[in-house]
Amino acid sequence: MSNLTSALQQLREEHKQAQQKAEKLQSAISVIQALVGRNGSGATRDGARPGRIVSAAARSAWHWLKKRDGRRLGRNRSQQESL
Repeated sequence: MSNLTSALQQLREEHKQAQQKAEKLQSAISVIQALVGRNGSGATRDGARPGRIVSAAARSAWHWLKKRDGRRLGRNRSQQESL
């Protein structure tokens, strides 16, 4: 009978360790999913493509150019002239 008691105690300990490992894995998965959803290369949860990451200097230059030229950026000249 003591063999069964010992085996049962050992199984309970292994089960507890497996649960702790599963919790750690789930935590790691959650962290990685949050990172991918924030700025990953794939689509976000709602299916939209992530936006381009632009430095503050580039954003400032675009703003200044837009004010100076009075045009929209990102279009070629023929499209800008037709506006």
